Amino acid sequence: MKKLIFLALLFLEKSVSAQNTMTLSGFFQENYRTVKLGKEVERLLFIKMKGHFQLPPYDYGYFLNLTKEDALKTGFNDIVVLPLNEGFSQSDKDKVTLELVPLSVNEPTIFYTKQNNVDKGISYNKRIFANPTLKDTVSWDEITNSDFHYTKQWIDNLDNEKEVTLKSYIIYHTDKGSGSHVQFSKIKMKELAQERLHRVSILFDIVEDEIWTKKQWQDWFEKTINYQEPTLKDCNAGNYSISNIYKYDDGNTMLFDTDTITNKVFAIQSLPYNVDQFKDRQMVIIDSLKYHKYDYYRDDQKQTHNVRAFESINNSLYFVDFYGNWSAYEYDLASDQYNFKEKKQIVLPEITGKRIDYYVSHLQTNENLMFAIIGNEKSKEFQVATLKTQTGETLKVKSLKDLLASTGVNFTKTLEIVHLKYGLKSSVDFVFGIKQGDDYFLVKTNSDLTETKLIKATKEISGATIFVKDKTIDVLKSDRSVLYKMSFDADLKTMVSNQHQVFEDWYYDEDGIVVYDGLNYKLFAPYSLSQYSGINLLTLNEKLETIKTQCVYQFLPLEEPEYNNMIHLQYATKQNEDWLLLFRHESTLRYAKVR
Repeated sequence: MKKLIFLALLFLEKSVSAQNTMTLSGFFQENYRTVKLGKEVERLLFIKMKGHFQLPPYDYGYFLNLTKEDALKTGFNDIVVLPLNEGFSQSDKDKVTLELVPLSVNEPTIFYTKQNNVDKGISYNKRIFANPTLKDTVSWDEITNSDFHYTKQWIDNLDNEKEVTLKSYIIYHTDKGSGSHVQFSKIKMKELAQERLHRVSILFDIVEDEIWTKKQWQDWFEKTINYQEPTLKDCNAGNYSISNIYKYDDGNTMLFDTDTITNKVFAIQSLPYNVDQFKDRQMVIIDSLKYHKYDYYRDDQKQTHNVRAFESINNSLYFVDFYGNWSAYEYDLASDQYNFKEKKQIVLPEITGKRIDYYVSHLQTNENLMFAIIGNEKSKEFQVATLKTQTGETLKVKSLKDLLASTGVNFTKTLEIVHLKYGLKSSVDFVFGIKQGDDYFLVKTNSDLTETKLIKATKEISGATIFVKDKTIDVLKSDRSVLYKMSFDADLKTMVSNQHQVFEDWYYDEDGIVVYDGLNYKLFAPYSLSQYSGINLLTLNEKLETIKTQCVYQFLPLEEPEYNNMIHLQYATKQNEDWLLLFRHESTLRYAKVR
């Protein structure tokens, strides 16, 4: 089967380069959804058709379920068809046969219909561009609609002072009713050209703060239609995918960890709700180029769900759930399952009220210790607890109010715990963030909860990644296109530096992931260019300037961006000599390796 698909892709690649047509048959199934096309696909159509074509009606593409013969020929059961002439009606019974052209080697399942008569439906004659006169009539509706006919000719007429007749409709409203009538007026060709090119500006995100000259438009057009589409998969050979891990309505509920002993990477659904919908995809374990799927919540063991954090150590798993329970699971080779071993409650000696009122607000974990902040929904108070990772034994518990007593910050019931992520797991201290009113603080306490230090920070610590080192505590946050970095001395007495860097061509509102290689910080940075999108690994210097760029992944977006069809960076870790990035793309969990 792999050989068949490879041969199909090879054939399609040759078809794309030669612009050959393929005659394919199938059904536009009634239960298939339509595709709202993204700008990248429409721009590629513009390039392939050299700026002279009609966009698919309402910017929609259609899934075509191929006949068995054509599925065998192409290697795909379904393809996406972009109709450049007219739309399609969906029917389970009516088979259609179409002349199709492959759009891109980067998305071999996308085709567009061959245009046999591009000029069909255009009311004005092409001769208007050579010698326009008032005898030539142009409809205003045609100038402002969604087609891109004669783009080059309109560019060449940007300085044409000659006039033609403009046909437009005046809509009126009176006490007796509403209506419209036709109006004819004179208009210069250059004015029509400017209006016609407005749609091109929108499609290619051309800034219209300044009006481009004819020469600027000509240079842009020549460069655009001569664009040579790169083979995006060549960017990085170390790309892999695990299908059917996510569903359409899944939230951001997956947790990640690396077993430093076995070097396996664990992706685990936290199961906060509707546990049954995650059946057969609760756990994914990546071992080099292999992966396995498991369920830890099954008919024969339903002890753990709504997990807040976990540690994976030598084929054993240690969970802490939302309800303040520690639990352990052990891999059994004979059954090839992770089986429940034991469960303990985090002991809170000063509990007032019912246990059900308590919830785990925040966790910092490593292979030796787990630090937990446990809140009380009714009293609004918090307890800080330390426990042994591999036994679940509660070692110390102290109220957050008492923990902060020596810092000068008075605990109030409006205090909030700030969400933090941890870039290094070597710390023997617990570092966390709090918010009191409009003020943000970074807090550090030892494992005995006997020494507490605190420093005022900024709102950028919320959602940031903490790197606790011997001499400094660095806080880095990728907030869309801006990377913030705050450095504090290890005792939280002084903020050593506070800087930020803005990155261009950022991918919508997705955040990047920051990692540390022992010498430099690195940023997995998603980006969006005019024709495609992707992810780079940027190596940064002390000023957060990029000193090295490595391509991780590239793709051609098919649809208008929505959460469920965009890429979402999930987790990054070091695996042997490689950096491993896990990210979500539609229903697939992808992982890429970069050395």
